[in-house]
Amino acid sequence: MSKIPGSRQRQTDIFERLEARGIRDYGSVKTIVSLQIPQAAYLFVRQFGSRTLEEVHGQIGRWKDFLRNDFILQDSQRAKIIREINQTEFLVCAALMQSNSKRVGNWELQYGWIPTGKDEFGNSIYNRPALRITARHRETLEIRHASVPDELLGGSGLGVNHIQKAFEALGLWHQLRKGSPRRYLVSSRKAQGWPMYTRVIIPRLYEFLAPHYSNRGHHSEKRDTAEVPRKALFPKELLLDMLEILQMEHPHFFGRTTLNQLKANIQRHLGRNSKSIKSAL
Repeated sequence: MSKIPGSRQRQTDIFERLEARGIRDYGSVKTIVSLQIPQAAYLFVRQFGSRTLEEVHGQIGRWKDFLRNDFILQDSQRAKIIREINQTEFLVCAALMQSNSKRVGNWELQYGWIPTGKDEFGNSIYNRPALRITARHRETLEIRHASVPDELLGGSGLGVNHIQKAFEALGLWHQLRKGSPRRYLVSSRKAQGWPMYTRVIIPRLYEFLAPHYSNRGHHSEKRDTAEVPRKALFPKELLLDMLEILQMEHPHFFGRTTLNQLKANIQRHLGRNSKSIKSAL
């Protein structure tokens, strides 16, 4: 089982417990608790606070218009500003994709890399691949495709916004949600209560780990329709392992989190799922 170099004994214990339950690749767990955080949207919020994506995108457009006609700035100054503008524009567009990652109106979105070739064994090669965006209409089943070419960031020229062009080709640019992603990521509460943890990271970690914890649950007249054995929703071992993983990956945010707080968060997640299922029937 893969482990993090330099791990302390406390971390080794959690690795061994996960391996004993059949979870031998910690990389899958780390992807959920660390790598699936919408980094671009989070960085956008850190940099621009409550500003909306539309506001910042509009400001970038005004800067571009100014720079195209500028003759006062020295070449080195102009190049430096353009690099900053290009990097900020990419951050905004990446945050825009993360804020519209699954669905835009009646269109379901999927993102995938386009292979650039094959190796000697026939496996796909991805060497600076382009990004393919696929949009599928939920009712008509119409499918549209667009691609975003890979380009180096930080150039000194005022290039084309390929992400915007792709969504315009899909006919979805004006339908994208361009508000502030702040309320979906952070709040005035302590970091452990931020939506990106309570509505994204913790629920995904729970759904991934729960099938590996087979403790028998108590029968509930409200939840169960028959006297049949079922798995416990909140085995203590599961809560302990989840809390240790969160404290290991985000020690500053979850260092003082209790089992009861974690359990309450999972209960709210299951409650939201239950309501979604009932509304779909």
